[in-house]
Amino acid sequence: MRSKPIPPPRPVGSDPALRARDDREDDTPAFVAELLAATTAGPKQGTEAAQGSIEEAEILTWSGDAGTLTDNRPVRSGFSCLVRPAPGDRVLIWSGGEAPCVLSILRRTDPEAVAVLAVSRQTSIEAPHLALSAQTVCIAARDFLSSARNRHIVEDTRTETSRLRVAQVGTDIRRVTTSDETVDGTLLQRTGTWISTTVRDARLLSTELPGPLAT
Repeated sequence: MRSKPIPPPRPVGSDPALRARDDREDDTPAFVAELLAATTAGPKQGTEAAQGSIEEAEILTWSGDAGTLTDNRPVRSGFSCLVRPAPGDRVLIWSGGEAPCVLSILRRTDPEAVAVLAVSRQTSIEAPHLALSAQTVCIAARDFLSSARNRHIVEDTRTETSRLRVAQVGTDIRRVTTSDETVDGTLLQRTGTWISTTVRDARLLSTELPGPLAT
């Protein structure tokens, strides 16, 4: 019985399966290669709506979550672009089947322009620890709700102005060095038990100022 001849080995890289395996073992992630291919190669026939490109552009006008570029193309803000674009900003945009979409702001020509974080829907921040540091913090809201198990405040000066203040406290413990309270209208107190320990007590109770005292 005659044995079959052993075929010579194929040159490295000549087998399509080997080339595909070598490509998969490349250090470049697959999604990066696909993104680069989508942005560098032209769209294939019949897939224009699915293809797009990434480019740098400049904002001409902006209002709300949409605006125009300097070449008069309409542009809208991407969902993850939290900083609101402003005229003159150099932005990174994605151009696809729809209007170009701002992915991020690269440069801002006006260094004094305020960076506005604009979100068009309900937003929540979740973190194990959140720190906020600023010289001045201003909060303007129709309703401000705060819920905490323990609240600690350290202040040098505190000023409050309220039209109506309603407080319901289980136990109120206050230690004050000096207390000065002025009531222009009426002071109404209801107490079940009142315990007061005073070293010196000086009171003036009168509905009108008294005349000269008789000698």
